[in-house]
Amino acid sequence: MKHHQTLVLMGLLLSAAATHASLGSDSYAVYGVAGWDGLNLRSTPSSKGKILRKIPFNAIGIQNLAKSSSGWCKVKYANTIGWAACTRLMEDPNKRYYSAHGYPVPMPIQAEPRLNSPTVSRLPLEAEGLRGLDGCSGNWCRIDYQGHRGYVQQKYLVSTKPPVSKPPVTPQPR
Repeated sequence: MKHHQTLVLMGLLLSAAATHASLGSDSYAVYGVAGWDGLNLRSTPSSKGKILRKIPFNAIGIQNLAKSSSGWCKVKYANTIGWAACTRLMEDPNKRYYSAHGYPVPMPIQAEPRLNSPTVSRLPLEAEGLRGLDGCSGNWCRIDYQGHRGYVQQKYLVSTKPPVSKPPVTPQPR
């Protein structure tokens, strides 16, 4: 009898672990959403579902509640439970990453969150690999780009997945 109870208990534990694994990550981060936009959190797993709120383009720590086969993930963000497009959610790296788009000249990285602030450096056109240092405030986001830290306008940013580390290039002998 004890052996049977142990087997049943082990089966329940394995079942719970398998269910958790099928749900994916415990928390998500938004990616692929422009700084001027947000990810819709809907009442139902459908693009026709009522929009309950917009999740910020660079949100992290979105709680995973369930994943459906129709491409929608049930999540909790800021005490609101709803459905978001799984294609715009990634496993939460607990950090923010951006690419920058839509500006015609190298964009200044400002020392402070205002246009007339001193310029720390400039972002090249279509820059990638920007790391967000914290959440955005107003229209400004604090970033680190190749060791240069400062503020850029949120409207030019797109949330991205973490950059892939590339192996160092070894010089070839002549």
